[in-house]
Amino acid sequence: MGRDFRGSYQIHQQMITKGYRSVVLTATLLSVAAIGHAQLQGDSILAHERSIDRPLTVHRSQLRMGVAYGFLVNSVRFDDDRNRVDLSNEGLTSVGHAIFLEVNYGFFEFLQASVRIDHIQQGLRSRSAAVIASPEDPLNIIRITERRGWSDLDLTLDFKVPFYTRGYDLVVTAGRSLPVSPHEPDQPDHKIESQSGFENITYRFFERAGSGVPAWLLGIQGKFRGNRLAFSFMSGFRAYTGGGESVVWSARLDQRDITYGSRPYAYQLGDEMDLHFIFEYQALSFFNLFTGYSLEKVMEGWSEATSRRVLVPEQSLNTLLFGAEVLATPRLWIRQEARLPVSGQNRLAPFMLSTRVIYNLFPFQ
Repeated sequence: MGRDFRGSYQIHQQMITKGYRSVVLTATLLSVAAIGHAQLQGDSILAHERSIDRPLTVHRSQLRMGVAYGFLVNSVRFDDDRNRVDLSNEGLTSVGHAIFLEVNYGFFEFLQASVRIDHIQQGLRSRSAAVIASPEDPLNIIRITERRGWSDLDLTLDFKVPFYTRGYDLVVTAGRSLPVSPHEPDQPDHKIESQSGFENITYRFFERAGSGVPAWLLGIQGKFRGNRLAFSFMSGFRAYTGGGESVVWSARLDQRDITYGSRPYAYQLGDEMDLHFIFEYQALSFFNLFTGYSLEKVMEGWSEATSRRVLVPEQSLNTLLFGAEVLATPRLWIRQEARLPVSGQNRLAPFMLSTRVIYNLFPFQ
């Protein structure tokens, strides 16, 4: 009797286990089928959208991920009088690299969330300058300033006027920018080396890309479409919520020994605004050409890095841009862009080539 009961119990347990496995397998297959169906629906939506047809916000349940690489060459700057200055005449050379990351997700057809962050590495190097302090101690001096690190993290909600019109879109953006990476400069790394009868002194400074101050973000976008042509504009404003604190480094040279010291200082960043105009031509269903104009402006701020409060002047940069976009598949887009600075004030003016890869999917539809 006991053996029969145990046998029946084991059979019952085996049936429960098999049933549980069947339920799990069925649920998994249904989930995969549902996701696959959602992806097919999403592909169907994207397959019928040319670049100029694309709305300014993503579709409901659409996840868009973009990554771009930019190569920057700084050969000119604009001074306080808006004059163009050739950096080579000042003995300076500068190149840089940038990575741009962006993710968008559509909660509804008219509401999306966006996350953006950049990584920058840029160097500014002076030409070697010979200083003959005495015939016995000739000096060769080089100054290198490297700016690197993550920018602030931008979190925004983009709200599109909630009705469908093929002819135009209008989007309002609001959000917050958060400093998520260190913003204080690293300790300098100066070096003294003897070579060819000269004492080579290299002053190497490190700056950070982050601002160190939170900011509010506001913006508006619009797009107007024709059969093969489209025009869009984008305007944004970044308002910093207060002042920040950082450190300034000093160095003392004693014979061949270098000692470093730092002290804190306060600063106030100027608010920023930007304005962009883009004209697009849909040459083929999968190939789009565009050109445009961009204005970036930074208002006045101040800094106490020199032990007294000094005004940081207004900055601006006007840029022409042009490029092309290819729809490799309905989900995968590749965008190539060039930016050429044409005028400005108190700014380095880099020429930039960038390649952006964008991937789309519908994970939760």
